[in-house]
Amino acid sequence: MNRKILGEIKTEYRSQIEKVLNHHIRVTHLDSEQHHHCLPPLFDIVIQLAKEYKIPALRLGNERVCRNTLFPSWKAIVLALCTLRNEKKLCETDLKYPDNQIGIALTGKMESDTLTFL
Repeated sequence: MNRKILGEIKTEYRSQIEKVLNHHIRVTHLDSEQHHHCLPPLFDIVIQLAKEYKIPALRLGNERVCRNTLFPSWKAIVLALCTLRNEKKLCETDLKYPDNQIGIALTGKMESDTLTFL
């Protein structure tokens, strides 16, 4: 991604964090719609902002269920690849993150049979 776009994204992320903080809401973690923050250049920005604003945790996007799916979606594959890289980056920080989550791999399949299987 080009630096100008990354700068604009960082400005937008910062604006959203400050809007929440200005309303005296405690920010416990950073996350994003559709896990777009897990893309490596964006994840690096999120790490920087979490440290700057002393936000203790990030959502990693680690879906272990994807690894057990016979035909994972392309989103699940991309997320899994990004997670491998991002988890290494997070280990270099004191930020917390969940070791697992459910979402992308089971989109449209959140039924009782599927959840019982997990």
